[in-house]
Amino acid sequence: MKQHPGVQNLLNRARLEQRCCFGTNQSEQKALRRRLKTGELVSPHPALYAAPKEWQALNPVEQCMHMVRALALRHPNWVFAGPSAAAIWGLDHPWSMHDGSVAIISSTSSRHSAHRRLTYIYMHRPSTCMNAEGCGSRVWRARLWIAR
Repeated sequence: MKQHPGVQNLLNRARLEQRCCFGTNQSEQKALRRRLKTGELVSPHPALYAAPKEWQALNPVEQCMHMVRALALRHPNWVFAGPSAAAIWGLDHPWSMHDGSVAIISSTSSRHSAHRRLTYIYMHRPSTCMNAEGCGSRVWRARLWIAR
């Protein structure tokens, strides 16, 4: 397959940052989708990609963290919740809680996900805000809320 000049760089950087890869422009997005169609990549979440062997080698918590790290870069205002937040904070929890989706807080009670890999957890007035400064990555400088 013809190699796209930026795709390998995207994959290498994502690998180093322990996250999924995503395209930052239309050309990269098209190239990633082509690789997905040929089986060179898997897509665990819409517009997020990983090498199949590397993805399969991760346990469910690591897979969740790879998706969360990428989504936090793409959507810095998202507040992760539920099993996603438990994984972020390194809380002891059963791996079976991870179903391949990512949970985020929503202040809209009737919000329906556009796809099955995103779960909205309603919170009228989030009362507990935990800042994850110092967790070793600039991704975690975003505000993270955990519903109690």
